[in-house]
Amino acid sequence: MSKSRRDLLVGGIGSVTSRLIWLAAVPVVARLYSPSDVGSWPLVTALAAIVAVLGTLRLDLAITITHYTRRAQTLVFATSALTLTVALVMALLISLFPVVSSQVMGVEGNGLILYACPLFIVFTNLTTILQAWLLRSKSIAAITIANASAPLVTVAALLVFGFVFGASAGSFVAAYLCGLMAPLANMAYASVRNGLFKGPIALSSGAVWSSIRLYRAYPIYTVPLSLVAVGSERLVQLWIASAYSLEALGVFFLVRQVLLSPIYAATAPLQQVVFANLARIPSPAERRAFIQPILETAMALAGIAIGLGFTLVPVLIPALLGERFAAAADFSHWIMLGVSLLVVTIWTARLYDVARRISLSSYMNIAYYGLVVVSVIVAYLLKLQLHDFVALYGVALFVGYAIFILVALKVASFSWGNIGLAFVWLFAAIAANLGFAVAANALFGGLAAIAVSAVLAGSAGIALTVRLLRAM
Repeated sequence: MSKSRRDLLVGGIGSVTSRLIWLAAVPVVARLYSPSDVGSWPLVTALAAIVAVLGTLRLDLAITITHYTRRAQTLVFATSALTLTVALVMALLISLFPVVSSQVMGVEGNGLILYACPLFIVFTNLTTILQAWLLRSKSIAAITIANASAPLVTVAALLVFGFVFGASAGSFVAAYLCGLMAPLANMAYASVRNGLFKGPIALSSGAVWSSIRLYRAYPIYTVPLSLVAVGSERLVQLWIASAYSLEALGVFFLVRQVLLSPIYAATAPLQQVVFANLARIPSPAERRAFIQPILETAMALAGIAIGLGFTLVPVLIPALLGERFAAAADFSHWIMLGVSLLVVTIWTARLYDVARRISLSSYMNIAYYGLVVVSVIVAYLLKLQLHDFVALYGVALFVGYAIFILVALKVASFSWGNIGLAFVWLFAAIAANLGFAVAANALFGGLAAIAVSAVLAGSAGIALTVRLLRAM
C-alpha cells in the first residue's frame, strides 16, 4: 500500500469515527442547550476570529512549503510569539474596558465569557501553526489523532458542563474552548516528537525578519484575504442575530455544524495528504496526475451531498435536533447546497499555494466572499425572511466555490476538457441522486423512500472512495 493511500485511509478512519461520535451525541446536546445558548458561541468569537488572523500573518502556510527546516522552526516560534502577544493585548483591553468590550462583542454581561476571545485566538492559532509543522514531515496520523480529539472532547465537555453546572451560554462556550484545547495539546506533543526543538534554532531578529521578508506575499495578500473571509462569515452570523434573533443564529449555527461535520471528516485527511504531497512534487504534470482522480471523486461526492441535501436533510435535521430546532427544516437544504463544494474547495485551495499564486488566490477569495456580503446587503434592502436569506446565501456560496475551483484548476494547468469533465461528475451526481429520490418517493413514499435514497447514495459514496484509494 502506498504511503499516500495509507495516510488517507488512516486519516479518514480517525476523522470519520470522531465525527460519527459527535453526530451521535448531537440529539442530546440539542435537547440540553437552547438555540440562544448555541448562538452565544459564534457571537462571542466573531471578533476573535478576525483578530486571530493578525496573530499569524498567515505565515503558517509558509511553514509547510519552506525548503529549510531551520527556517520553518523560526517561523513556528515567531508566529507563536506573535499570537500570544495579540491574545494578551486583547485580554488586557477586556480587563481595562469590560463594559465596552461587552458592547463591541455583542454579549450581554461582562463576566468571564468575554475572555473566550483571547483564549480562542491562542488555541486556534497555535493549533494551526503546529499542524503546519507536522505537515512538513507528513505526520498525517498525528494530525488526525489531534483533530479527532476536538469533537470528542467538545461533546464530553458539553454534557458534563450541562448536567453539572447547568445548560447555559457560559457552559456552551467553555465546552467549545475545551474542544479547541484538545488538538492543541496533542499537536504540541507530536511536534516535539517530530523535532520542533531539535538543533540550533535561529530566533534572532535578523533570522525572523529574513523569513518574513521571503514569504511577505502571505502578509501582503493572504492577511487581507483572511480578514475578508472571516469578516464576511461573521457578518452573516451577526446579521442573523440582529435581523432575526439570537435563537435563529443558534439554529443556523448548529445545523451548519452538523452538515459540515461529515464534510470535514472526509476532507480534513484529504487536504493534509494532498498538501503534504503537492508541496514535494515539482513537476506540474505529476501534480495533475496526482490530483485528477481526487478531483473527480470529490466532485461526485459533492453532487451526492447536494442530492441528499434536497431530499433527506430537511427531514433528518429536525428529527436529529428536536423541537427547539424544528425551524431548520425550512432552510437546511440551502445550507447543504452552499457547503457541499467544500469537499473540493478545501484541498484545491492548496493549488494556489503550491503554484505560488498567492495574489491570485487572494483576489479570487475576495471576489467569492464578496458574493456572501452581497447576499447580506440584498437581504437588508429587500428585508428578506430568514428562509429566503439562507437560500440566497446558499446559492452565493455554491457559485463562489464553483468559480474558485475552476480558477484553481487552471492555475494547475488543467485543460478545459478535464475541468469540464470534473463538473460533469458533479452535475451527473446531483441529477442521479435527485432522480433516485423522486423515483423512490413515487414507488415507496415516506420513510421507506428516504431509506432507499440513503442506501443508494451511501453505496455510491463507498464505490467512489474505493476508486480513489485504488488510484492513489
